[in-house]
Amino acid sequence: MALSTGVRLPVGMAEVFPAGCHLLPDSITEAQDWDAATRVRTPTVDKITGQRVWHVRVVDMDQALEGRCGARMAFSLRATGLKAAARPAPSKDAA
Repeated sequence: MALSTGVRLPVGMAEVFPAGCHLLPDSITEAQDWDAATRVRTPTVDKITGQRVWHVRVVDMDQALEGRCGARMAFSLRATGLKAAARPAPSKDAA
């Protein structure tokens, strides 16, 4: 099956980052479009939803990925929102 440009496949956070991820501080930036004719930057707007687009960098918390020769991988994912991670339950040994 061939996929055309711009196809969006629904996927959950747990499928992309099963071990979770951490937001890199100060990494949220507004995406910008560049118009070469007018030499003006404008905020990027999603072609389907009409909402503004933002960039954010995260670190995958999968322990198996640590120490892999500094290699990086980038994906373009679209999120419907951000929320703080749930706090882990206190361990029984912490008493």
